[in-house]
Amino acid sequence: MEKSHRRGRGRDRRRIAVRNVIIASVLLAALAGCAWHALAGQTGTHTIVLTGFVEGQERIVRSEVAGRVLDVQVREGDTVDPGRLLVRIDQSDAASRRRQQELATRYAAAPVSFCSPPSCSC
Repeated sequence: MEKSHRRGRGRDRRRIAVRNVIIASVLLAALAGCAWHALAGQTGTHTIVLTGFVEGQERIVRSEVAGRVLDVQVREGDTVDPGRLLVRIDQSDAASRRRQQELATRYAAAPVSFCSPPSCSC
């Protein structure tokens, strides 16, 4: 009778152990679900936010003129169409340089007169 009594205790212990494992698994799953719900609620929606890397084409943008940048119309990462204004450049420097070049061109095109030193009335 003692052997059957020991077998009964062994079965009871296994049942208790299996029951404890099942309860622990259910509690762990519930805890994971609550954690996911809490984290998803932080973003304002029920979505999971992931980070990653997106490959794209890189373009070098150069200005044809030098000048001070007044305003930047786009931000890094924005999609732009061809011909879209990216920055506004202060044109006062460019206008000054243009006027200077015009005066230099006019001065270079002016008639030149040569005088000989003895009869020079310049």
